[in-house]
Amino acid sequence: MPTNKEIAAFTEEQRLAWHESWNEDERAVAHTSPGHRWGMVLASYLKRILIMPEAKLTANEQIRVLEFLAGIVDTVFDSEALAAIEPACDTAMDIVRTAMGADTDRKRINESFDILTSWEVFWHLVRLNPSLLEAVRICQRRGVPPIAH
Repeated sequence: MPTNKEIAAFTEEQRLAWHESWNEDERAVAHTSPGHRWGMVLASYLKRILIMPEAKLTANEQIRVLEFLAGIVDTVFDSEALAAIEPACDTAMDIVRTAMGADTDRKRINESFDILTSWEVFWHLVRLNPSLLEAVRICQRRGVPPIAH
């Protein structure tokens, strides 16, 4: 699996050859929009927070998190895909928190979005939490048209 740095350095010919080498799962991830990949990562992160006793969320805070999760569902990333996602593990939580720390403005998530939806980091999160790949597969079964690369 190439790193983000290696991918950025690909020539057009190398990029095309790499695309041709993708297996079905790699193709499905590539054809899942970054916004949906972000939603999947965030769902895993928030599901973990909901079950962490040390988070000490009030009932109102828990409801707000659940409402937020319900709000990220759409016709592609639907409730079935959301339900398939398991809570993040400790390592994934650390990765997400570290990425979120890259955001210099808390109202803008540009840096963390780019980091967490990148090929290299998303695949690392998939290895830690295979339910993310299951959510991608559910979304792709809906016949989502490929996004431009």
